[in-house]
Amino acid sequence: MDAQQAFEHFWDAPWPLPAGEETVGAGCFGRWQADAHGMPAYAYEIDHDRDARAAYHTSNGPSRDHWHLLGNDRIIATAHNGGYVQVYDWTRGGKAINRWNHPERKTGTDSVFGSLKTVCVPTFRDLSAGGFKFVSVGGETLCTLWNRLPPGARQDRVFGMGYFEKRTVWNGLVVTERIEAPAGDDPVLISSCTIKNTRSGPCNAAVTEFWGHSLDHLLPAPMAMPPWNRLFSFRRRLWNRHFRFKSAWDAELGVLTIAPVFSRHRLAPEPKARALRDYYPKTVFLAALDALPEAYCAYCTDKRRFFGQAGLGSPPGAGGSADGALSSGRENAILAMRREIALGPGEKRTLRYVFGYADKQDIPRLARTAPAPASRPAVEFVAPDAPGLQRELAWHSYYLQAGSIYSDYYQAHIVDQGSAYKPPGRSSTIAAPRSAISNSASGWARMACCAAAPATGTTCCSATRGFPRSQYGGANPR
Repeated sequence: MDAQQAFEHFWDAPWPLPAGEETVGAGCFGRWQADAHGMPAYAYEIDHDRDARAAYHTSNGPSRDHWHLLGNDRIIATAHNGGYVQVYDWTRGGKAINRWNHPERKTGTDSVFGSLKTVCVPTFRDLSAGGFKFVSVGGETLCTLWNRLPPGARQDRVFGMGYFEKRTVWNGLVVTERIEAPAGDDPVLISSCTIKNTRSGPCNAAVTEFWGHSLDHLLPAPMAMPPWNRLFSFRRRLWNRHFRFKSAWDAELGVLTIAPVFSRHRLAPEPKARALRDYYPKTVFLAALDALPEAYCAYCTDKRRFFGQAGLGSPPGAGGSADGALSSGRENAILAMRREIALGPGEKRTLRYVFGYADKQDIPRLARTAPAPASRPAVEFVAPDAPGLQRELAWHSYYLQAGSIYSDYYQAHIVDQGSAYKPPGRSSTIAAPRSAISNSASGWARMACCAAAPATGTTCCSATRGFPRSQYGGANPR
């Protein structure tokens, strides 16, 4: 078919082409599928802890951490194959507000690379991240992190356009979690959890929504490669220690908050002054979007009391022993809200929360009027003989939107180069959306963006940005 014939028959195909399950470009980690909105989603099916194909080299050694970008015009987060979500704030310089930490280290031989490797086992002292649940039934507790699933539990993971979904089958229950960055300009994630009782009899369960909080300021550094990265990481940790955390519970709004406070406030510049560091981080909050019981007190910000000596497997706080415990001081805090539900045979119930960061005066609005998840606009391309192109373009157009950040100083939205290259004082979109699962993909698509800032009506910076191909397999399947 020549160019003229192709042009004449361009509109003969249905618009848009229906998205379906595809093997082209799926790689070795899972498969492509269509979600409820007909948009592409990736079913991540590999057991990354045991399958050698999941391993790859980083500057810090071998890794099996694969992740996917969640975001809207304001918030950026990464959903990881381990079952947790990390959130980043770029409004006043880069920072991770709940970075996943791995404090306990054991050395062994890597089965893939044949070298010594570090196996990290998280403990409660430094555990952060979030976006997972604790479900307690009859003295047993389910943690929905992948490497903490109890024997006999099964979990499916799906990375979609704007969301991360996990479906866990355990002990006669089906637990479906969904973390979503709603379209728009609110710095929030919507977390929903549906519990279905598949038992023949009734079931009483306690469900805990869990989010950690530990500031990790991404201070400017001239070198990010070993061994210099250790020095600059040490500088960042020293700076993080200058902050104390004050937690509070607002019974009227049903909102749990943690406010970071700079301990040397006399040395801090004015909030609107230019600075290489952020002295005024946003307040982090967790709020229930459903009605809470009267005199509700099953919340907790005290990490030490919540985990006790049990760690992630069966924390006493998931059973209610830390209800009402609020922490303050230098130690990293958590945001946990627990609710008890009673389900009859075949019955299900959905619990919804909103998690985010904001100035204190904006939290009531965000907690009360959190936007409902909706389908996102996407660039569409019709090629009947190459349906994968439509999927690729839709996926990349989402990543472009999700990579947008907002600068309080410039009062504008920015889509910049990303990665680690940025001048001091200008926000960047971290290494996201270059996901670890896509880092070894064979091609990149380049797109340009020039958008308007909805909140201010000003024009955003336009930039050319590189995006990974959506083949989650990265290198060819082995």
